[in-house]
Amino acid sequence: MSRRLLRFALLLTTVITAAAATPARPEKARLLAVGDVHGSLDGLTTILRETGLVDADGRWSGGRARLVQTGDFTDRGGHVREVMDLLMGLQSQARAAGGSLTILLGNHELLNLMRHDADVRVNPRIYASFVDDASAKKRREALEAWRGWWRERQGLEGLEPPAITTDEQWLERHPPGFVEYQEAMSVTGRYGRWLRTLPVVHRVGDTVFLHGGISETFSRLSLDRINELHREEIVALDRTIARLERKGVIPPTFTWDETVAELQARRAAPEIKQQRGLIEEASWRLDRFLGATGAADSPLWYRGFARPPRGVADGELRRLRDLLLEAYGARRFVVAHSPSYGQEIAVRLDAFFLIDTGMLASVYGGRPSALEINGEDVAAIYPGQRQQLLTADRPGVGGSVAALRPAGIHAAVRPAGEPRFVLASARPQEPDADANAAPIYEPPQRGWRDREGNLLPFDTPEDVERFLREATIVSSEPVGEGKTGALRLELERAGVEARAIFHDIDDHRSPASSNGPIRLSRGTTMLRFRDSYTGQVAAYRLARLMGLDNVPPTVIREVDGVEGSLALWIEGGINLTGWRRDNPRQPQHPYYLHQLWDMRVFDALINNKDRNTGNIFWTPDWSMWLIDHTRTFAQDPNLYRPDLVQRCSRDLLARIKQLDEKEAIEALEGYVSGFEVKAIFKRRKRLLRLLDQRIEKLGEDRVLFDYGDPAGWVVIRESDSSAV
Repeated sequence: MSRRLLRFALLLTTVITAAAATPARPEKARLLAVGDVHGSLDGLTTILRETGLVDADGRWSGGRARLVQTGDFTDRGGHVREVMDLLMGLQSQARAAGGSLTILLGNHELLNLMRHDADVRVNPRIYASFVDDASAKKRREALEAWRGWWRERQGLEGLEPPAITTDEQWLERHPPGFVEYQEAMSVTGRYGRWLRTLPVVHRVGDTVFLHGGISETFSRLSLDRINELHREEIVALDRTIARLERKGVIPPTFTWDETVAELQARRAAPEIKQQRGLIEEASWRLDRFLGATGAADSPLWYRGFARPPRGVADGELRRLRDLLLEAYGARRFVVAHSPSYGQEIAVRLDAFFLIDTGMLASVYGGRPSALEINGEDVAAIYPGQRQQLLTADRPGVGGSVAALRPAGIHAAVRPAGEPRFVLASARPQEPDADANAAPIYEPPQRGWRDREGNLLPFDTPEDVERFLREATIVSSEPVGEGKTGALRLELERAGVEARAIFHDIDDHRSPASSNGPIRLSRGTTMLRFRDSYTGQVAAYRLARLMGLDNVPPTVIREVDGVEGSLALWIEGGINLTGWRRDNPRQPQHPYYLHQLWDMRVFDALINNKDRNTGNIFWTPDWSMWLIDHTRTFAQDPNLYRPDLVQRCSRDLLARIKQLDEKEAIEALEGYVSGFEVKAIFKRRKRLLRLLDQRIEKLGEDRVLFDYGDPAGWVVIRESDSSAV
């Protein structure tokens, strides 16, 4: 018996000793997520330092921490290349330290893989960062390759001309760094190879991370299948583009829009038999790619978590939440893609975490942020601030549609050197408003102003027209800018003072009178050249018929015995040339984009081949004004640059459809010819067909929009305070 006790004592001692020698179980690794970066190197490094994930030198210091970046680190900001270099370096450093950095594809990375360059071109610094010693040579070689393609294409009959037909146009469209950027993003490029390895969706424990969200349609796919689908489609697209280049259908520098336009042109020319099978197959592949990866309800684009459609009740969102949680066995979904109204990470229905806080302050007016998940505890981290969102004791905050309404106007801290503007996203919700009603948005206060910025006492456009016709001319001076020659007049009537601009140019030429087609300075060819002050009045009158208020009131008036057009001067504005010079980080707020999209539609209708950065004006309320319409209303029935017509407001589309030819003839009589009015309606027919085709291909929500949509009104006002 004593021996048994002795053996038991020895065994117990061994167990206790072994237990004491076993090291304590390490704490669970931190899990964090960061949303949209958009080339904001300062914002990204700031939040990574705040969370302790990188040191002062920008190297990984997070140990075993796990970080997920949910995409959209490219485009818009000027430091895209540096951001990608940082992320790529941190990936390997985190892995070596026992941690991880998982980077996901966002819709902007997908756009780059598609060669969709619109959001790159808005910030020329992105291309400039890729310029090296070989850039000039590469640009010359690319131009020569395009010239060869263009010579061969000119030998084909029945094709509509492409958007670019001259060396000058090509050079303007392909600035230094363009070719290198495209190469870097290609299948064999340093960044392109890396981007093509990134997943769309990633799961850590019971948390699913992705860029946009999972709609009910895509919830039928597993997470693995979602990743596989995108990889397959990207590979297929790459192969299709490579075949089109090898067969000479497109040159190597073609963007997505140029490729689509070329395929459409060749499909519309049945007399061209060669490579018909390739053209049809490539067109099908690009359409399929948009349906599989670019649809509004696909994981890279879906906004249903952040901005559910108007009228969607909480109950419907809860049904989607429950469906997704059950389908994937998850507890929460972390997404970005839609900048938050209040610059804060938000929680909806205890399951959807919205982490895009507009880190690129010069565009979105937001701030850097990170989400930290530690079991039941979830916190939002900002520079110098930590906010607890969920805890084990308080597992939910009861999110709802109403919970994420904008609280009101907020100011953004101004980066050094940026213009002093305050962003205002929406007016506050009324206290007694219906809790389930959509947020109330209103446009900025447009109006006609004097040179001090005060609103002029005019209630209607007719009041302004009467003033322009009857006011006394106090003084006049030549306007130095522009090529049409103009006078700026000081007007006064009944104590009201305002400025106006006078044009008297009236140049009409035809091929017969000029020995061939007329070529404009930008390479555009016009069979019948029309550069007349009457176009100014016609553009204003047609804009009014279509419900547009962005063309200044304009009338016919004599000045010093010479007849011309007289339009109200746009006070306090800056043209796009000046804006890009002073602020290369051009903003991409929805209200800004909405106005540009509608401008393209209007220009297509009036055959404006002379729209440029010098005749698009922005005022401090961030309203767009369109000036200089002397070169418009030609007899050409074709749409000039149909590739520029991307989207259209529902209201403008309805007014275009309702436009009456007899009413237009009456309104424009004396300013344009009957042939030119008929050409308007021929272009309208083609314009409506083009929009219908885009809607059929992309879906209505990707083509049409309402100015009252959430985040649709973003006002930018000048501030007297140096703090903003």
